[in-house]
Amino acid sequence: MRRYPSTVTGRLANRFGSYAIILAGALTLALSAVLAPLSNEWLPLAFALFLLGLGWNFCFIAGSSLLTVGLVPGEEGRIQGASEVLVALASGAGSLSTGAIFAGGGMAGVSMVGLALTLASGVLAVLANQRRGLEQSYREH
Repeated sequence: MRRYPSTVTGRLANRFGSYAIILAGALTLALSAVLAPLSNEWLPLAFALFLLGLGWNFCFIAGSSLLTVGLVPGEEGRIQGASEVLVALASGAGSLSTGAIFAGGGMAGVSMVGLALTLASGVLAVLANQRRGLEQSYREH
């Protein structure tokens, strides 16, 4: 039986919670952004790019699982479709802007922008998790 990263990530999200996997993904992305500009050798760069893909996978799969929580079956398709469109638009914008960022600041500039976006996303995930915890404790009382 073949195992795909998304299957493993989905199981991790089910076991540890989506917010924890998103945070792990953000930390993995941050590590990738720090490591990528440090060397021109192919092996360290390949490792940094592997971490980039792994961190993206963690964030995307765990975020997708959060998206469907609380939706009625009739809403799932539309909401997931809208999410896919937004992800595709963000990917396109990122791809288009990376050339200009690289021209202005090289690999270090691309990494700094990626690190800033990753840290902002990580902070949002932590805040959302705290808010979720507060809402649950309020409902229990």
